[in-house]
Amino acid sequence: MWQVTYAFLMELLAAAVGHGGAPATGPLFGAWLGLYQQGTPGVQPNSTMANILEANYDGYSRQQIAWFPPFVSSAGPAELAAQDLFFAPTDANVPNMIAGAFMVSAFYGGVLLAGAPTPSGVIPMVGPTSAIKVQPTFQLPPSLIYGSPQWVS
Repeated sequence: MWQVTYAFLMELLAAAVGHGGAPATGPLFGAWLGLYQQGTPGVQPNSTMANILEANYDGYSRQQIAWFPPFVSSAGPAELAAQDLFFAPTDANVPNMIAGAFMVSAFYGGVLLAGAPTPSGVIPMVGPTSAIKVQPTFQLPPSLIYGSPQWVS
């Protein structure tokens, strides 16, 4: 099994978001964050946007993610963090029960990149006094299995 270095992980993250001279075309560059409602199955490796029941309360809109430069956290993983994103309904006409967030490649439609459930069950978005703050983060721990060299002799 390969043991990768922090330098390698940092280069992967920089390329993913177009920082540090990397071309601004990586899979997380220009990504958007959206919310999904209760009833959405857990996001799996083969999930697509067809599996997502996206939030639809009045005032809802996906928000573009602006990533900070990658860093190595004190816990060890190479990490990307973004600015906080705020979601709040403009009225109480279309309440939603939010079960998670997802990253997608476009403002409308797009390719589903990742999804995560809320940490404490559903969050009611029932009117202007409801709000959710999300800080997108993405980590690449050095302890993952990255394959192995094939020894021929």
